[in-house]
Amino acid sequence: MKNKIWILLTIVGLTTLISCEKDETKIYVSASPTAPTLTLPSDNIVLKRTEASDTLAFTGALADYGFVAAESYKLEVISATGSFNSPTVVASTTNVNSFKISVGDFNAKMLSVPLNADETATIKVRVTSYGLPGVEDQHSSEMTMTVTPYGYPKLVLSTTPVQNIYSKLGDGNYSGFAKLPASTPFTMTDPDAGKVYGGSNGVLVENGDSFSVPTEGWYKISASTVDMGYTIKSFMIGLVGSATPNGWNAPDLKMDYDAVGNYWYITADLIVGAVKFRMNDDWGWNLGGDVNGLSQGGADIPIAEAGNYTVKLYLSANEQSGTCTIVKN
Repeated sequence: MKNKIWILLTIVGLTTLISCEKDETKIYVSASPTAPTLTLPSDNIVLKRTEASDTLAFTGALADYGFVAAESYKLEVISATGSFNSPTVVASTTNVNSFKISVGDFNAKMLSVPLNADETATIKVRVTSYGLPGVEDQHSSEMTMTVTPYGYPKLVLSTTPVQNIYSKLGDGNYSGFAKLPASTPFTMTDPDAGKVYGGSNGVLVENGDSFSVPTEGWYKISASTVDMGYTIKSFMIGLVGSATPNGWNAPDLKMDYDAVGNYWYITADLIVGAVKFRMNDDWGWNLGGDVNGLSQGGADIPIAEAGNYTVKLYLSANEQSGTCTIVKN
């Protein structure tokens, strides 16, 4: 693979239809908006861990709705037997003609489809233009290609059930989420090297003391077998707001993490009101705003109807933004 893979989106250019009547300007949506067309330079991509920091660039033009629009675009992927009713969103952008994603992040998306590591699989790809009020989403034709994602080196936690943290760059630096019980010792094992790690006070030690946490919950664990350091930090994402049982007060409705799909989720009864996401019952980190583009300190997310909902939160690589789905069951 070269440093960049260019996947071209060929889309008919924009036209502007303007009708003047009594000094008023009217903008009309085309009766037949032109959907994007996806062209792949290759029907087979092999991803490599050594190229994880390289960039995949998906480029193209804007869709033709018959007027200059402020639509958004997303690149969607499913397995050969999957459905675009629930695709994996590889990348998204707003009114810009390119997507950029690192090989490492693209590989993570492929594993969340889910595809098996180190196995060649067939996927379907399309581009969707969306976000214009009163206008139907426009989809490109579905394209078929094969991709081979790579697996990550891992440290295996001696928890029940067993959990793993991974080195996405294969450089001896591992990180991941784990649900840990209170005051229960555990170690980390490198199955490739046959080494067991413990430690204390942030220092990783081969055959060292076991780790433990004071409070049950989700934690983000980082460990380096190069620098011999580690951190274990509470990472409890919760749903808070007037639509939740406790309103805007703690404790929040705590979410769980799906390591395969790489998302946080909860099923809960909500009432008419609003919600946001925050961490560890604290406003220092909170996400709100558009469900397709959540941001730190963003606006409240409205819940228009009471009922039982399944909520999924997909965080960005830096965990400072993301997207979510809020679906009534």
